[in-house]
Amino acid sequence: MIRLFNFHAILFLALLLASCDSITTSDAEVQYVADVEWRPSGSSLLGFVQYFVATVANPDPGEIFKVTRIDASGKIGASYDTEESATNNYYYGIVKRLFPTSDDASVIAQLGRNIYRVNLATGTDQRIVVDFHLAAVSGDGRFIVGTHSQQAVLRKSIYVYDAGVEPARLVCRFDVDSLSSLPGVWLNEGKFAVTVNDSAGRHIDIYDTTGALQHRLGGAATPPHNADFIAQSNHLYFRADDGSIGMLDLNTGSESQPIHFQVQNFDVTNDETFTYYTSAINGPLNKHNMATGEDLKIADNVFWGVFLSPDEKKVAYVYEKKVNFQEVKVVDLP
Repeated sequence: MIRLFNFHAILFLALLLASCDSITTSDAEVQYVADVEWRPSGSSLLGFVQYFVATVANPDPGEIFKVTRIDASGKIGASYDTEESATNNYYYGIVKRLFPTSDDASVIAQLGRNIYRVNLATGTDQRIVVDFHLAAVSGDGRFIVGTHSQQAVLRKSIYVYDAGVEPARLVCRFDVDSLSSLPGVWLNEGKFAVTVNDSAGRHIDIYDTTGALQHRLGGAATPPHNADFIAQSNHLYFRADDGSIGMLDLNTGSESQPIHFQVQNFDVTNDETFTYYTSAINGPLNKHNMATGEDLKIADNVFWGVFLSPDEKKVAYVYEKKVNFQEVKVVDLP
């Protein structure tokens, strides 16, 4: 997720104003939720969560997020006690992202400037790639894509590692112009999509693990929860720069525009019958029939995010319970 507001600055100002009329401090519980992902079993969710109590004397510890358990009802539980936390890292321009593995045993995450595998049963963590900006991970957690290049370097090297061996083995390395800090998407057949900003504008590039460019989508990007890959049909859905939803058929290379209006976040059902989407911060969550174009409102006051459960019987999203305090809500689908 890209943070849309400077919550920390707002919080500091609120506490400062509260202290002007009284010599007593005004404490405030603060909770921010970054990336959210369902575990493949659908039994619960995972998220990057930061919780602290802000005071006038100590209003802001900075952004320090932990991989955190979230149950199937949306209740935020205990965090994993990992060696490092997730923070904004301007050296790399990191956007926080979690990649649960398909066996439901672990999650691959960027913690600090390093990549870790966290065992979901034991809580143990293993550092697998050092000084790396994570872009994409294969579903089984074996292949890891990203860069060692710092954000200020325009032409960056993309690295693909095989993390199925120890230490992780370099599979390939190739250079691209102005690789975006946005996470990418792992596709079928050893291919992956990343966002590039260069002289041609912003676009999605699709590569294989030899570094060969397979396809380019102009005027599009892969922010978290604004791109969705349907493995069964080999279709990549993406949010275009004009806010609409596009679709690339990787079987034929053809492109289409299934939704012409602007969306904020979205998720597509596996049979591609429905798209669940939001179109504004603190706006409604809608179920969109792809064949008829009809919408059904599912929920109100969605701050960000649309996360369909693996069985597609539930949808989760982030909402603001109060200022600077975010929670996860899960609703049953009609």
